[in-house]
Parts: sequence; C-alpha cells; structure tokens
Amino acid sequence: MSYSDVVGHRSMVFDGIRNAAYTRALKLVVTPDTTVMDLGAGLGLHGLIAARLGAQKVYLVEPTVAIEAARKVAADNQLTQVECFQATAEELKLDS
Repeated sequence: MSYSDVVGHRSMVFDGIRNAAYTRALKLVVTPDTTVMDLGAGLGLHGLIAARLGAQKVYLVEPTVAIEAARKVAADNQLTQVECFQATAEELKLDS
C-alpha cells in the first residue's frame, strides 16, 4: 500500500477504533494554549481534530499531495489556526 495519494490513507481514515482512541487522547491534552504538530499528517485528521478541540495552533506536515485535502478541509471549516506544509520533517522551516 502506498500513502502517496489520498486513496492510500483510506484504511486509516475509516478506522473508527483507532481514531476514537486518538480523539480521546487529544481531548485530555488539548487546551486553548496548545500548539500541535502532526508529522506525517496524511489527510490531517488528527491535527484537524485538535483544531476543533480548540488548539491555538496546528501544523500539519505531510510530504505527499494528500496534504492538499487537509488544507481544503481546514479552509472549508474556517480552521484558521491550521497551517499545512507539503514537506518532510527534515525539510520543514518555520518562522520563529
């Protein structure tokens, strides 16, 4: 299986048990002061959940074109605290 496109992420996005566990964990730690970086974000599901839970800033980092789906979902849902980067962790450069 390849994660180089949106279709490759299908099994993870539709894994309800996995995603429910991530959501429960995020609910325990995300506050209005939280900054989240989701490395290997794929379609951005977990970072987008963190944004919905009120994280102050969310960085979604994904080297494949799948990040474009996350960018669209964030924009369509007015999640202005979400920034998407098509890059590997090693390539990422954030302004300080």
